[in-house]
Order: sequence, then C-alpha cells, then structure tokens
Amino acid sequence: MGLINFRRFKYRFRYRRMYRRRRNNILSYLLKSYLLILLIALILLFIILLTPPKTKEPKPLDVSKMKRSTAYKRGMEMINYVWEYNHQRNSIVNNEEITMPRYLKTDGLVSGIPYCWGGYISLDVSNQPQVKNFQDAIKKGYIAGNINTSGGYKTLTAGLDCSGFVSAVFKLPIKASTETLEDFFYPIKLEDLKPMDVLNSKKNHVFIFLKESADKKGMIVMEATTGKNITFDRTIINYRSYEDIKKDVESGVYVPMRYKKIVDDGVELFKDKYEFNNYDYLATKINLGETYEAYLDFAGDVDNYKLNLNKGTYKLNFNSKTKIKIEVNDGNIKVLEVNESGEYVFDINSGQNVKITIYSNELKYDVDYKFRIEKQG
Repeated sequence: MGLINFRRFKYRFRYRRMYRRRRNNILSYLLKSYLLILLIALILLFIILLTPPKTKEPKPLDVSKMKRSTAYKRGMEMINYVWEYNHQRNSIVNNEEITMPRYLKTDGLVSGIPYCWGGYISLDVSNQPQVKNFQDAIKKGYIAGNINTSGGYKTLTAGLDCSGFVSAVFKLPIKASTETLEDFFYPIKLEDLKPMDVLNSKKNHVFIFLKESADKKGMIVMEATTGKNITFDRTIINYRSYEDIKKDVESGVYVPMRYKKIVDDGVELFKDKYEFNNYDYLATKINLGETYEAYLDFAGDVDNYKLNLNKGTYKLNFNSKTKIKIEVNDGNIKVLEVNESGEYVFDINSGQNVKITIYSNELKYDVDYKFRIEKQG
C-alpha cells in the first residue's frame, strides 16, 4: 500500500508540474501576443499621425453667366422695391447689438432693401433657412436692417450689406464678403469700367459703377451703404467724385473689378440727363426762361435745381402726367409747393439763390416732367 501511494503521489506531482509548465507557457504566449498587438497598434497610430490627411478638393462654385442688363435690372429692382414699414412689427428697442436704419423713423411706405450688417436676404435670395426672401422676413416680423457693424450678422435681422447687395445683384451661390469677391470678379483698369463693374475695398466697402455723372466730375453708382446722409442705410443710387475714386484706386484702397462671367450687351440706364442731382451741393444750375425736361428715375429720386433770382414776382410752368411735388425755396423759406401740373405765381423777397426740388411722396419713379421759370410781368 505504501508503495502504491508513493507512486500515486509521484505521478500527481509530475502532472501538476506539467500543468503549471503548460499554463505558464500559455500565459507567456498570451502576454507576448498582447505586447506584439500593442506594438503593431502603436506603429499604425504613429503612421496615421505622421500621414497628412487627404483633403477633398473643394467643389467649384457655380458662377453663372449674367448679362450686364440683367444685373442692372436686378439691382434696380432692389432699389425700387417699395414696402410698408411698421415699427411694431419690424423694429427693436434696447438692444446694444442692433441699430435701426435711420430712415425707418415713421410707419409707412419706404423704398429699398435696408442695410443689414452681414445680411443676405433680398427679393429672391436668403441664406437664412427660416425665410424665403425679404418680403417673407418682414411678414414674419424680422427686424428691418441693422447698421451696427460690430460683430457678425445678428439673428432675425433682414436686409443686405454692401457685399451682400453685390452678391444678390449677380445672384452668387453664397454671400461673398469684400475679401472673397475676388473668387467671382477679376481686376481691371479704372478707365475700362463699364456699367455693372464694381470697385472693391477689402474689409471696407464695395459698390457698383453705372455711368459718369452729368457734371463730368464723378460717377453714378448703386450700393448698399450707411453714411452721414439720413437717406442712406439701404440700397440706393449714389454719387462718387472722380477725385476721391482716383486717389483711392492709385493708393490701392479700391480695386476696379469685373464679374468673371459677365456678358456684354446694351444697358439702358437713366433717362434723366441731369443725374446726379439728388443733393443740394450737386443741384443742377438752370437759367430763367428755359424749359427743362427730366425724369424721376428711381424710387426716392430727388431732383434739385438752382438759379439766381432777384427780388420780384415769377411764374412757374410745371407739367407732369403723374402727380409729383415741386417746391421752390428762397433760401430757407418755402415760397411754393404744388403737386399738379399748371402755372403758379410766387414772390422772391430776398433776391438770392433759389432752389427747386422735385420728388414723389408716393415713391413713384420712371416719371417724366417739364418745368420753366420766367419773370412775371
């Protein structure tokens, strides 16, 4: 019995030793495998980190052909757009980030798309998914414009800034900035400007050239702008002097540019040969006894004329098929204001520069008229 037990113990001990040896071998194998896998993973991770990521080629922007006349029509549609402003629906108070355009003071009809910093909401474009266009935004209670240019676009404001206006005129696939307009326009010489070319100043402003002004001292442009004039803060027709433009182009502040896919064609611009005379300092000088024919070319157009009259009585002959206003001012005194065709007599008492102003309270445009001032008696 003792011999048998000893043999059993001997075999059991040998079996346990073999089992431990096998188990250790298995553990050693697993550990080596784990370390090998970890090493391979680290090598792969190192390779991935050192390998530059494959960048997808940016999809080229869809730049469509556009006739100059089509671009002009689109711009004028925004300038001539007449809508009803309601301060309870489309204004805001006590918000430091938003400042209302200054021409939106009283409820009623107004023209143009309001200036809106960072905005790209116009008559047929919108980069805000909640609204289809400017009309839709106003109907839904969006704030009509924002002339506060600090920060970026402010939520729930509607309108266009300067580059947004240019983008909308050419119906660009995105709202370009003054810095990215070069993706769609290329530089040209100042003397090569044609209607609907632009002058762009990076990080500053951009406007669209239309034609030379009647005084030959500047150019008529269209733009969305703010400024000292209270009639600004929207899409407007404006004036730029050659003196300022040439200086800015020569110094590199402004760069004349042309749309890459522009199609040359005939562009019928303003009919009024006296444009641009919307401001007092640009008033057209006229003579006593001569007849002048002109137009209100766009919504909000105001035609100013001036002449020297001595103290005395005078007669105004005014003719227009559309009811528009004509005022005669002797210095700061209004001596006549009518809105119908006819002959009117007025007195000049101080004998100095007299100003004649013609406009439409109803923002009518493409209106022709004639007038003449002559001495009475």
